Amino acid sequence: MLNPSQQLSKVLSEGPQISNLIQMHDGEFNLEVPPEVSRATIDALMKGHTGYCNLTGIETLKNALIERCFQKHSKLYDPSELLVSNGSSQALFMLMESILSSGDEVLIPNPCWPAYKAYINFNEGVAVDYHMGTKGIDIAEIRTLVTPRTKALIINSPHNPTGLVLSRQNILDLVLLSQEYGFLLISDEAYEGIIFGGDEYVSPLDLAVSSNLLVVTRTFSKLFSMSGFRIGYMFADRNIIRRCSTLQGVMTDNACTFAQHGALAAIALPENSLKKRVEELQRRAYYCHQLLSSTFDIVQPQGGFFLFPNISRLLGVTWDSDAQFVDGLLNVKSVSTTPGSSYGMKDHIRLSIASVNEADIKEACRRIIDFVHHR
Repeated sequence: MLNPSQQLSKVLSEGPQISNLIQMHDGEFNLEVPPEVSRATIDALMKGHTGYCNLTGIETLKNALIERCFQKHSKLYDPSELLVSNGSSQALFMLMESILSSGDEVLIPNPCWPAYKAYINFNEGVAVDYHMGTKGIDIAEIRTLVTPRTKALIINSPHNPTGLVLSRQNILDLVLLSQEYGFLLISDEAYEGIIFGGDEYVSPLDLAVSSNLLVVTRTFSKLFSMSGFRIGYMFADRNIIRRCSTLQGVMTDNACTFAQHGALAAIALPENSLKKRVEELQRRAYYCHQLLSSTFDIVQPQGGFFLFPNISRLLGVTWDSDAQFVDGLLNVKSVSTTPGSSYGMKDHIRLSIASVNEADIKEACRRIIDFVHHR
């Protein structure tokens, strides 16, 4: 199943070319892959690292990921509690396949990346929305949604599509709720490291969480611009890792061997080079927010790739829905976005700053504002 951005990309690639198109739907960072990563990948190819490797990941990469986790979060995992996968998307799908029986419930944020619901439904589970909105979570509301069938709760921070970062107290409350009721806390940290304005980033890994109730998935696709490498990974209880490894063995076998060597080089990148990548995203995000804040109710993002303006006051006359607004914006102004309803929260649109520079952002925002004022 394609997500909304992939669907739009498919339409744009297969349909008639739209002149002067500015793509603000795409969640793929357009900075080049760090040269150290490319060199390490090419070197691995030249050295013949092109065959099968350990199903759960090459030893050097796993050791480096465990060491990085310990350095950043003071949490030490065993290699049997780590699986290197074909992107974190595959890890999340295999996780749902491994833990869900028919009718089991998984609490997911609303709005959220639509693949969560697809993974749950495909495995005969039931996705139950808890409100995230553009302001954050309400732990009291989430508590009322927990039932004897609750198998897991998914968090995503920094959050797609709103750009919110959950606070330390939010994370602690969810950890305690997970421990109280005995369900899994699944932390999708695809945008880990992309934090703006010096805000604190807290992972459940930073708290005293029992490993048998915590799953953390991460990817090299976002911060490192390595989406095509398809390298992600998952920390979890060894029994979960064993079940997911069995699934991966019959689905795809190991993640790409030489790409794992590129990921190993990414881990070794100096913090300063990663800081520059984050600063670039922050400049774009803040600039976009500044340009649109007088036209829309829009929260300044705290991290990640996205902004999520509320367009509800514009609907009802010219446009009946967020999807209609998005279609009009594409067809009239050649700016591609995605409707909030695709993420479970109507009357919003999602804007990505990942694949546009500041000049593109300025022009796109000018077109969006003109589209609104001359409807």
